[in-house]
Amino acid sequence: MGAGCFVWVFQAPFRREMDIPGSSYTHHIFAPGPGDGNLPVTLILNDLEHTYLFFIHHFRTAWLSLKTRTLRTWVRPPLWSPWPESGSTRGADTGQPFAKAETMSATDTLKSQASDDWHAATTHAFTNALADGSLAPEKMAGYLQQDYQFIEGFVRLLASAVAHAPSLADAVPGARFLGLICGPENTYFLRAMDALEVPSSATPVAETRAFQSLMDEARNSGRYELMLAVLVVAEWVYLDWATPFEDRADDLPFWLGEWITLHSGAGFADVVAYLRGQLDTAWTGLDETARSEVTSMFSRAVALERAFFDAAWAGFDVQR
Repeated sequence: MGAGCFVWVFQAPFRREMDIPGSSYTHHIFAPGPGDGNLPVTLILNDLEHTYLFFIHHFRTAWLSLKTRTLRTWVRPPLWSPWPESGSTRGADTGQPFAKAETMSATDTLKSQASDDWHAATTHAFTNALADGSLAPEKMAGYLQQDYQFIEGFVRLLASAVAHAPSLADAVPGARFLGLICGPENTYFLRAMDALEVPSSATPVAETRAFQSLMDEARNSGRYELMLAVLVVAEWVYLDWATPFEDRADDLPFWLGEWITLHSGAGFADVVAYLRGQLDTAWTGLDETARSEVTSMFSRAVALERAFFDAAWAGFDVQR
């Protein structure tokens, strides 16, 4: 603000100070200035907060006719108010602007409740080494060999979720994703393991069997929300770890770089958004018991993702 002008903020319940007929009023206002005489003011009302904010200028009079209903569309919230808005996140004694509380989605809440395992799985030493190219080919071979053992169970789980979707519109994106798993991703596995000179068949180790069992449990439940809980984790964890490394993929051997590409970018982000959206919507119709079961399934899936990366980093025995 330039010289010769200052700001004075004053707030009070305006209904105690003046009579407001209907939704508008006309009021002639003078305010005491810091020096001699009175300084007229410009008055801005916020009828939700029941406060008013004076901007003091060096003039002698001010006459305002304000319609409060219209002003609400542009008036700036006051710096402080004893009448916090519903959902505000800061108390009146903080001296800070009020902010509307944003309601977390169901999937964001589920993720936050498994935050330790989620962070460990999405910032893992294994994926960091994969992305910087330092991961030993033998470790990647063992990882791919075990990860490929998930494909059949994952395809069956996703197909079952598509079959249980509440409408055709809800099913179509899942069906398209099913085609990607059976097409480009399956082809990547076969090409990569061929290049690394390991067979695609292998006996599942304990960490692999645990996640296979979880997928089977979700599918056999016949419950859409439990299937989604596992699918969301399986894809969202990979989106989170791969996205920061998206620009490195082209500089890596294809068995590393294409694994990043398959799990990053706008297309894969849309898949995760679709799965999350389905679970968020399903969540609204669940009772407390069902929500508890979804929470448990989600948390177990995150813990198993972490355990699988831990075992991959230690090194799976490559089966030839």
